[in-house]
Amino acid sequence: MSMNYALEWTKKANADLDTAKTLMEIDNPHTEIIGFHCQQAVEKYMKAYLVSINMKIPKIHDLDSLLQICIQNNPDFANLNREKISSLTDYAIDFRYPDDNAEPTLDEVKEYYELSLKIKEFILPRVKTSQGELG
Repeated sequence: MSMNYALEWTKKANADLDTAKTLMEIDNPHTEIIGFHCQQAVEKYMKAYLVSINMKIPKIHDLDSLLQICIQNNPDFANLNREKISSLTDYAIDFRYPDDNAEPTLDEVKEYYELSLKIKEFILPRVKTSQGELG
């Protein structure tokens, strides 16, 4: 796959983070949607990394599984907060549909936003594109 494809994944991830930040700034934000965009950003940053090392991207949303694949290819990924990353997976599906799930608080999704930023800072220097490294 093209290294430019990795760049496209990072652009999509950045858009998700920008959306999450914008939604946090409005009155009475829909926190489950903010969480969804944080989950999507992390998923896309991980997939950008995998593309950049010529790995086939699995069609999954499970961040724990994606993180495990990243760890297998670069042990530095084991330094990330696996438990917190794994819990972010719930926002891919569980909070998007009516259910018994309590809506997350703004403080909770702010934590996930901060986690997403840290993951971005960790992954981008490891993503190689035709323009070189992103970090």
